[in-house]
Amino acid sequence: MVSPWPEVRRWSERSTECSAQVAVNLIHGKWKTRILSRLRHGPTRLGELRRILPQASKKMLAQHLREMERDGLVVRKNLSGRVLHVEYSLSESGGYAALHLISMLQHWSNEHLPFRTKE
Repeated sequence: MVSPWPEVRRWSERSTECSAQVAVNLIHGKWKTRILSRLRHGPTRLGELRRILPQASKKMLAQHLREMERDGLVVRKNLSGRVLHVEYSLSESGGYAALHLISMLQHWSNEHLPFRTKE
């Protein structure tokens, strides 16, 4: 089976540590976990993400969304008529798997770290 992620194909002959790094890299980014968490609740437009995450610039959110679309975590759906209307949603395979990975990391953090950082 061919992986949809170019990085995975490139690292496939190396150790499991490399595979773990590829998985972490997919969700690495200041806003990616927050975007994925929001998309858990359904399709979302860029403008809505900007209202939910006012500290994030439009450029950074768009960049993260493009990266996550490229990596198979997010699906971009163009619903444009006369006005540009684009929604983003989780992909059935990669997006929900990434949420599971984030959940496992949260659980590990709650169990093993002596403190929790404030978000």
